[in-house]
Amino acid sequence: AIAALDPAASSTANNNAAGSGDDNNGHSAGEVNTAPASTTTAIATTAGANANAQTVRALQNRIARLEARLQASTTAHAEDIRRMEETISESNEARDECERRAAELE
Repeated sequence: AIAALDPAASSTANNNAAGSGDDNNGHSAGEVNTAPASTTTAIATTAGANANAQTVRALQNRIARLEARLQASTTAHAEDIRRMEETISESNEARDECERRAAELE
């Protein structure tokens, strides 16, 4: 990750690990090498961006699941409404038939 952000930092890490001479940042072999603040900031920024991207993906997945549940629920409710309308229609037809028979009996 560091090499992608700062190629010199990769060279520095290799030089320090090998114990060889100057590390290109003014440190001699054996000295403690701390990454420049800009590299540390870039790494922290990248980590923050990665965390944000993961959060966005998780939220997008949750939204997709909720949309699927909503669609399934909407479809189920539409089917319930269709059945109720059918039942009402059948009840109205039965009522009309009863009224006709009652009229015939009078």
